[in-house]
Amino acid sequence: MDHSRVKDRQSMMPKHIVSMALQIGSSFHHPLNIDKKLLVLTHLGNHIIEEFNQKRDELEYKNFNHYQEETIKKTGQGQSIDMEQYTTAPDCDGSGWCLAPLIYNGNDYSRNSNHMPKTTKILNHIGHTSYTGIAVLYPEYGLDWHYDDDQFIGHDQQQFRVFYTLDDGGGGAYIEVEETEKKIVKRYFRQREYVCFHSKNRHRVWNEGILPRYSLVIDVLK
Repeated sequence: MDHSRVKDRQSMMPKHIVSMALQIGSSFHHPLNIDKKLLVLTHLGNHIIEEFNQKRDELEYKNFNHYQEETIKKTGQGQSIDMEQYTTAPDCDGSGWCLAPLIYNGNDYSRNSNHMPKTTKILNHIGHTSYTGIAVLYPEYGLDWHYDDDQFIGHDQQQFRVFYTLDDGGGGAYIEVEETEKKIVKRYFRQREYVCFHSKNRHRVWNEGILPRYSLVIDVLK
């Protein structure tokens, strides 16, 4: 194999595409291997981030710090958050783990989607609309080791969680995924990059930085 040619080809590719290619593996997946429509986020990422930066303070965020105590610490398993749980959750107070949905169960969540119509249109085009929204992870907070409830386990579909980071807050937030009992793979969230993994794998997230991380989250059933 002519490695010089490989390097030449990589040098001609945009840096974010090369970075995505490095995410192929047992713990993390290339978005192309999940659904090629996800790459629309790459092509339109500037528009999404621009809209988010203009409207981020107008979105409704709810705080789910209690989720850590009530589910993860007790059972080691994450649970799906339904609309009733979201609407009754307290408003985000600028700490912990907060969510701002754009689409829930195939329906636009108008309180937020009206502020981000371009992004919501893009997400509807991609087509994975069981849940899409923005997850905020504030400094010195995280979700401990857990796996997420996969309602399709044992059937012909799996749930993949796709993060596309809008603001990495300086790059201090990371995720660790347990590939085997003896191997843990760690990856930092970076703006305009994907982090894609099978949510049934044990994982944890933490923000060791000084600013919050904002990521677009899409649950993909495949």
